[in-house]
Amino acid sequence: MSTISLPKTRSRLADLLIAETAAAFTLSHGRFPGPGEPELYAWLERKRRAARKGRLRPRLDAFLGENMPGWRLSREDLWNASLKDLAEAENPTSKQRAWLASQRRASRTGTLTARRRSALDAALGKWDKPAAPQPPSWQERADDITDFVDLHGRLPSASGRDDEASLARWLTHQRARARAGHLLPRQMSRLDRDAPGWLPAGEGRDFPWQARAKALTAFVDTAGRWPKPSVPAEADLAKWARAQRTAHRNGKLAEARTVLLAGIPGWPDAVTGEWKL
Repeated sequence: MSTISLPKTRSRLADLLIAETAAAFTLSHGRFPGPGEPELYAWLERKRRAARKGRLRPRLDAFLGENMPGWRLSREDLWNASLKDLAEAENPTSKQRAWLASQRRASRTGTLTARRRSALDAALGKWDKPAAPQPPSWQERADDITDFVDLHGRLPSASGRDDEASLARWLTHQRARARAGHLLPRQMSRLDRDAPGWLPAGEGRDFPWQARAKALTAFVDTAGRWPKPSVPAEADLAKWARAQRTAHRNGKLAEARTVLLAGIPGWPDAVTGEWKL
């Protein structure tokens, strides 16, 4: 509970000073003062009641409206608005899901009022059921693979039990994605590092390079020249092509790659895009 020293007298000047304190608190904490700030909260509740009765001084009303948008809404009003937004949402946002999770926690700890529980029941039905478990992310499954290899010194087997068989099926799926060219380079690098041997040589491992080679072939066929590093839209492909040329001249380009590039008009002499069909 926060203790804030406020003016004890009730006057227009005192109200403006307290309003400035409330506005500063709201800006700093991203919320209006609540029960944890009893003095500010009590003052704000009094001003809300005065506003509802049309008895709030115009200058104070204008200050609060400008510096604390939505201040007239009580905590219960804000709660009701959150429930209404969630009930009307087809695809709840992360903020709305977090709000509902907080209501479930309040229900479990006995701090949810009967009125709020009734409102939730009416608007959402079986809202108090635990959220459906989310499937593990790619990163989490990769972590599981890493832990398994560290513990057993081998890749998981499809004939293993329970979790091991599940990990083996996941790894099989990653191999299929790699062969189809759908596995990201960083994902392949992660598995290469932590699960050696997960993908035999030649089974999808060369996809990123082949994709670049196909892009270069398509560019030359369409433009009638090689990409130029001076053209922003072509710079990346031109840089890649130059790297392949350098590797070829240094004898470091694999034979299979050399054969594939040899089918592109201008290889290996065209470098800067000056060559044309």
